[in-house]
Amino acid sequence: MRKILCETDPLVAIEYTLVDGATGATVTGLPAGVSLNVASGIATISGTPTDDIIIQTVYNYELTTTGSPCSGSVTGTITVDPDDDLDLTSAVGTDSQVLCETDPLVAIDYEFSAGATSATVSTLPAGVTAAIVGNVLTISGTPTDNITTQTVYSYTVTTIGTCADTSLSGTITVNPDDDLDLISAVGTDAQVLCETDPLVAIDYEFSAGATSATVSYSSSRCDLCNCR
Repeated sequence: MRKILCETDPLVAIEYTLVDGATGATVTGLPAGVSLNVASGIATISGTPTDDIIIQTVYNYELTTTGSPCSGSVTGTITVDPDDDLDLTSAVGTDSQVLCETDPLVAIDYEFSAGATSATVSTLPAGVTAAIVGNVLTISGTPTDNITTQTVYSYTVTTIGTCADTSLSGTITVNPDDDLDLISAVGTDAQVLCETDPLVAIDYEFSAGATSATVSYSSSRCDLCNCR
């Protein structure tokens, strides 16, 4: 008898009928979490394997009858495939970065293992991509969305395997760079006037990531100005 299952799956009961005078049975080689029960002439192997495995594991068992001068035995296997594992292997905090829109992302590395054969990632910002080398998925790049407010991109990395998938989530928070625009009339930022003339107001609007603004200036002397 051969059974294949994932590590968190219950075993489909394996039943043997006791014959030729056998009244009981014993078994060796079962995985933890799986046991033998004998009742009404039926020996039943059932349960859920509980060993924490990282590779496919084969349990060879042998059931031997008791209660008869001539005991008999049968053998079988229970093969358990591991569920997927996924771990962040880059520095702590790389999965919750906060950066400016023109800054490159510090690479985020995830290692998939056990039953996982690959991994995927969802909802990355434009300019940020994922690549797989060996059993490591790396998220890297520079966000390119033109944003005007702080924007949080939530992503999820999910494993691919034959048994239970697993996933980890993270965030990439992008703060906008500062914007500054001249909003008074064209040319007000390059005025020529006499010393007693009032300046036409020069207006600048700061926005996006900017919360305030300062001004600095330099002057040059006009020895022969055509005023009056």
